[in-house]
Amino acid sequence: MRPVLAVEVTSPSTRTVDLMEKAQDYARGRIPEYWVVDAQRDEVTVHRLRGGVYEAAAVRAGRLESESVRGFWLDVGWLFQHPLPPAADCLAQVLSPEGGGLCRSCPAPPLRRKLARRQNWPCWGSRS
Repeated sequence: MRPVLAVEVTSPSTRTVDLMEKAQDYARGRIPEYWVVDAQRDEVTVHRLRGGVYEAAAVRAGRLESESVRGFWLDVGWLFQHPLPPAADCLAQVLSPEGGGLCRSCPAPPLRRKLARRQNWPCWGSRS
């Protein structure tokens, strides 16, 4: 099984490899999306496969939505906050009704049901 989204966090010593060489490798492997988190530049370079070649765009702020993983998104600002926000808080926002949730039409996974109860959200998957 091939991944549909790859995410790398670059460092000064791997920046060229992450932005150039790995992008070429992932494109050859037909990975539909490849995101590179670049803390040096406070941006995410988003590669999306179009006709066998990646189109790349730098995203510095706002909501970044995956085209390959339905319902998955993140706020780019979360990645560059100091200190980083708690992962559970970010996940709660992604899964919330306001965030669009990960799956509105199928039974909610256990984590979604647990978060829904904790946050007092309606849980789409638990409807009878």
